[in-house]
Amino acid sequence: QLLGRHLAAHESVLLGSGREAIELLRKDSDFDVLVCDVQLGDCTGMQVHAEVEKVDPRLSERMVFITGGAFTPASESFLDQPGRHVITKPFRGPDLCRAVTVAAVE
Repeated sequence: QLLGRHLAAHESVLLGSGREAIELLRKDSDFDVLVCDVQLGDCTGMQVHAEVEKVDPRLSERMVFITGGAFTPASESFLDQPGRHVITKPFRGPDLCRAVTVAAVE
């Protein structure tokens, strides 16, 4: 709903899991931006990123990661890398819109 209200100019695809996203991206990586939580039920945002990097390295640079701030050392190091687009919960719609817009022009 948040994406629909604040990113109405963009077509959005909502998926239920990281594995589902990976499978879709293996078939079709024609996306401008990916928004991915760092902690997913079936994998991590880092794992999704690694798979996206294999499929389309340019798209892997246009990912926005959402986090609640519960960092493991690995996720903290991953998110601190230059060029990572990160938005921290709680956030508002305009914050997400800005993050997606910035990632899209990378």
